[in-house]
Order: sequence, then structure tokens, then C-alpha cells
Amino acid sequence: HEQAVARFSAAMGEEHPALAILRNNLGIALKNAGQLPRGLEQYQRALAIWEEALGPDNPKVANALNNIAVVLELQGDLEGALAQHQRALAIRRAALAADHTKISESQVNLGALILKMKRYPEALANYRSALAIDEKVLGSEHPDLGDELTGLGIIHTRLGAPESALPLLERALRVRSKAPENRSSLWEASF
Repeated sequence: HEQAVARFSAAMGEEHPALAILRNNLGIALKNAGQLPRGLEQYQRALAIWEEALGPDNPKVANALNNIAVVLELQGDLEGALAQHQRALAIRRAALAADHTKISESQVNLGALILKMKRYPEALANYRSALAIDEKVLGSEHPDLGDELTGLGIIHTRLGAPESALPLLERALRVRSKAPENRSSLWEASF
């Protein structure tokens, strides 16, 4: 990836929008390899290109902000991650239809982070809103609802309401079992 980025940058210039895609992909590879500072740098460079080329309120900017937030969270900078997730959600709300699944995706990301911060009422609101969007758009039995349902179940468990958590977690298991693979990080969360 790094050689491709260097060659493309030399040929097309550092501000070319397609370079942002390469930098974002390199950031993903570096993050997955555990090289968080280098991955973060690539995400930030992709963000700068997209903001300059597309404007600060473009949904691609929200994608870059989400990636930056993930790395910041992995580095333990929860407040920094929170700011990035909040900005990504604001961009998506302004640019997309109110029931767009990218909005629910941002709310799940924000809810998971806020849950980690033990701010349960805020996390609950984000998960509920995301669930309402995804149920409307995807249907009540779609596997992607597993993230929201699991998050809601965890929150109810942590709030001392296992009787409320159980049906949510059972439903999460039922809808998740329909997915070809398990993609949820919350799925493995411990209580």
C-alpha cells in the first residue's frame, strides 16, 4: 500500500481526491497491523484531502472522521474519539435522509463509545434511535440489528435491569444467527 501511495502521490499530486482513498486504505491496513499512530496519520491525511476537495460537510469526510475516531479510541483517547464521532454524525444528519443507514451506523459507533464511557442514558438514546432507523429501513429481522440490540441489552444489564436485557439479547442472537458472519464487536462484549 505504501508504495502505491508514494507512486500515485508523485504522479498525480498530494491533493488528488483518489489519493485520499489510497491513504484511507493504507490507514486501515496499518490499524489492522497494530500500527495505530501510522494508521491515524494516513486517516488524517485522507481527511485533509477530502475536506479540501469535497468540502467539510461531505459524507466522505464523515467516513474519515469515523476511522480517526476508531484509532483514537484504540489509543485510549475517548474524548477525542467522541468529538470525531459527533462530527461524523452531524455531517451525515445534514447531508443524508433522516432514515439513512449511515446515520444509524454513526449512532451505533457513538453509542458504543459512550457505553464504554459509562454514560448509559446517552448510549441508550443513540442505540434506540439507530434501531428505529434500521428497523424501518432493513426490517425487524435483519442481522444488522444485532449491534443495536446487543448494545441495548448491555446497557440494561449494566443498569441492573436484566429482565429488560434478556429479550433484547435473545433477539440479537436470533437476528445475528441469520448473518453469514459475525461482524459485531459488541457481540463479544463481556457483562
